[in-house]
Amino acid sequence: MPQTVGPLLEAGAELNLVDNGGHTALSMAAANGQAEIVRALVEAGAELNVANHAGCHALSMAAHNGHADVMRILLDAGAAVNATNDDGETALFGAVRCPRAECVRMLLQAGADVHHASNEGRPALYEAVGMCCDSMQALWDLEHGSWGGSEIVQALVEAGADLDQVLRLVESDGGFFGIYVS
Repeated sequence: MPQTVGPLLEAGAELNLVDNGGHTALSMAAANGQAEIVRALVEAGAELNVANHAGCHALSMAAHNGHADVMRILLDAGAAVNATNDDGETALFGAVRCPRAECVRMLLQAGADVHHASNEGRPALYEAVGMCCDSMQALWDLEHGSWGGSEIVQALVEAGADLDQVLRLVESDGGFFGIYVS
């Protein structure tokens, strides 16, 4: 058990106490990639799916910061892979924005819903294509059966993401420039 957390747990520290932002020790350790502390808190019985004031959970915070080792601990312990934040986004959105293909693939293998759309109606594939350096080239590549060099886009498409939905969204947004100004 990590020296920093061991004595606190042994003394009976409240595992799910939240700070002013609604963060627990687990969510902060997950966000900061502190795998040993996350493991100790999980083993001590910390609640996995406590949301902070923005609706973010430990898994989504780890995914957003690309901490695959922490994500694996949380997923193995039963963290809700499709829990949403206040924007209707799951951990998959955070992993797409990170961007680490390893984290995206891990969430997909754990059952992340590739078809889930945010409150704005945008699925993770829309975000992934929009994050490509050349969004229009990536879109053209997708329309013609290529992946545009993006492992994340490839993973999402192979998992069944709906390309037609993304094309309709791009058209209604007036192109990918709309992703970042809307």
